[in-house]
Amino acid sequence: LYLELARLRQTQNDFVGANEALGQALDAGTLTPEQLRRSAEYLAQQGQLERACHVLVESYGGDTGAPNMLLASIYRRLKQPENAAAVIARMLEHPSPSTLAFVANFHGVSGNHAEAAEALSRLDTMELAPGQRELILAKHAGRHGMPEEAVAGYRAAAAVAPTSPDAHLGLAYFLLRAGAISESVEAIAKGAEAAPKNVGLQFVHQHADLISMVQDRPDLRPIAESLILEPANRIAAADAMKTLKPFAPSAQNTTPLTLALRRLSDAYPRFLGLQNLVVRLYFMAGLTDDAIAVADRTMTAFPNAVEPASLAAAVLAQTGRWSEALSRTREWQRRSINLNPESAVVMVHALLQTGDPDEAVEQLEPFIEEAMQNPQSSSNIIVPHIQALIGANRADEAATMVQPLLPRSKQWRAAWIWLAVFGGADEATGTRWLEQVGGAIPEDHLDEQVTLAQGWQGMADQYDNDAYTQRAHAILSDLANRGNAPIEAHFVLAMLNDASGRKQEAAIGYRKVLEMDGDRSVAKNNLAMLLLQGGSDLSDAVRLAREAVEAEQENPNFRDTLAFALTKAGQPELAVAELEEAIKVAPNNAVWQINLAWILTESGEIDRARQVMAKVSEISSSIDELPEAIQTRFDQLRSKLKASAVPSAG
Repeated sequence: LYLELARLRQTQNDFVGANEALGQALDAGTLTPEQLRRSAEYLAQQGQLERACHVLVESYGGDTGAPNMLLASIYRRLKQPENAAAVIARMLEHPSPSTLAFVANFHGVSGNHAEAAEALSRLDTMELAPGQRELILAKHAGRHGMPEEAVAGYRAAAAVAPTSPDAHLGLAYFLLRAGAISESVEAIAKGAEAAPKNVGLQFVHQHADLISMVQDRPDLRPIAESLILEPANRIAAADAMKTLKPFAPSAQNTTPLTLALRRLSDAYPRFLGLQNLVVRLYFMAGLTDDAIAVADRTMTAFPNAVEPASLAAAVLAQTGRWSEALSRTREWQRRSINLNPESAVVMVHALLQTGDPDEAVEQLEPFIEEAMQNPQSSSNIIVPHIQALIGANRADEAATMVQPLLPRSKQWRAAWIWLAVFGGADEATGTRWLEQVGGAIPEDHLDEQVTLAQGWQGMADQYDNDAYTQRAHAILSDLANRGNAPIEAHFVLAMLNDASGRKQEAAIGYRKVLEMDGDRSVAKNNLAMLLLQGGSDLSDAVRLAREAVEAEQENPNFRDTLAFALTKAGQPELAVAELEEAIKVAPNNAVWQINLAWILTESGEIDRARQVMAKVSEISSSIDELPEAIQTRFDQLRSKLKASAVPSAG
């Protein structure tokens, strides 16, 4: 009875209650070996792997090498490969087809593909039902990154066992994953015709329009995959796809999407794929706290699942919540069967941000030797490792790794520039590295010279040292004087002149950029602002600002410039409309709100201006963090609005 109670509570995600019931059952000491194995299964599902292992071994009379699939899996997850190997050896003494499939998968996950192939070859010595061998081979190929072989295997299975639902559904699944959506739907239709009494196939066939929907909504593909392959989640998958069909992930008008996601998340807590999708959609819609809440809840509901932990870690890392990201990444690594560079990279950044560079260095060491053998495709591993070395005061080791790559690779010269400026090196080291990479850039690689100049300006910004700006300016000026200078040389030089107060040179530079590329919206916007600040060519400024907005209507900075131009042109109503559009795109940006309040005040719309200023107080935690010019405008606005509220004497 206690064991059945544990099962019921576990299906309801009540792991505390399930654990209490299991404790009662195990403490009684009367469970049969089969009941002990069921108890071990429940414990493993809860993530209590060591306790599950103990109970499972007890069920076999203390035999630590008993031929049991769950025991082998637990040993692997506990990082006990020798014990796992002993169990596998016992299982292979008298294997069934399912045993060989399990052993092949076990070896495949560990990267031992030769052993996996050897296990699968033993299928040839067995008398199997039609299609059984083909299905086992197809499933193995699909699990281990061989999608083409999987498709071929499922086609072969469907050919020799045309009434097999697994063959048709597996084929449809892998065709869908390959982007062959119409072929996937066709495979389902053929399967439904061949097996008219199979309820699962018929249900999927009836909802084939939802699978076709993936053509326009690739974000829903994981749910369509569940519709095909997960019988327990088919109804939920169909509901989810119908519900989410109207909502393209967007940061605008999130309320309807939020309500839909909340309903689905609460309605189907045991649908792992849906919970993971909800996390992604929340995050894409800018609803970070909701994304993390669902990810954490899913981690609890699925104690062994890797993806909820990896999603939580990724969301937290991307939002700069490093202490929380660190704990979720540790859980991600605990749940992973093998070491993986993806979690190690997140861990490096989290450890550096939380002040533990020495452990950060250790994270990627298992992958560095192989990465350095193919550095062109391994920068995602090498660069974080170098950052860790820099953080651990081992910059010389970092330099030793990368310097041999500089003469050979444009990619690594760019990476070295980035590391020199933003990778955590001190000023002296960063300066030395920029000088080294400058010497490695071929003279005719003009685009790399622009990147080097940007690196020097990055140093100037970081260390407030005008000498670095002068070095950047010298490089760009030399390039701009050449007849074959790339457009980026003129553009970056114009922005540098703009920021340095050389407004006339900046305007000339922006006009040169627009001669070379008349669609460069940023150049139009910046030139418009220069004209407005100089008080000349107002009509040209309005034209340029309007063209920039028309090209990038979702850019609130461009709308702010156009609003400024329209105000100067005596069209405050149009200026207000532009700022209102900017606020729709970035509702929590206090700058647009303050500028809007300013125009409203100047136009005599005092009540509306006060409403906008109240909004500024809601969204801006610290006015002191805003640009100085905006702070001044904010203070002036408060004074004007306060004065307008004082009744006149007499």
